[in-house]
Amino acid sequence: MVSFVDSFNVATTVGWSVTVSGVSFGALDATPSSRLGLSSCMTSSWASATSVVCLPSGGQGVAHDNGMTVAAIVGTRTKTFSYDGFDLALP
Repeated sequence: MVSFVDSFNVATTVGWSVTVSGVSFGALDATPSSRLGLSSCMTSSWASATSVVCLPSGGQGVAHDNGMTVAAIVGTRTKTFSYDGFDLALP
């Protein structure tokens, strides 16, 4: 389950990392996958049982969902991420 995204927005260009936190990411998963909106992260690296680091592809727009797949289980947090540089208020 995705519970928190450490960066609510990044620049529209590639090069920023985003840490996705949650629960039940497992003791070790060498192949997690993440997406921001409809775009998959360029890389996703397991950091702990509660966090994965994502290097987003370039993008644009606001109110993107964040999705995480670990050990074939999918979790999503809606409207948590923006590419346009301002903080998106969470509901």
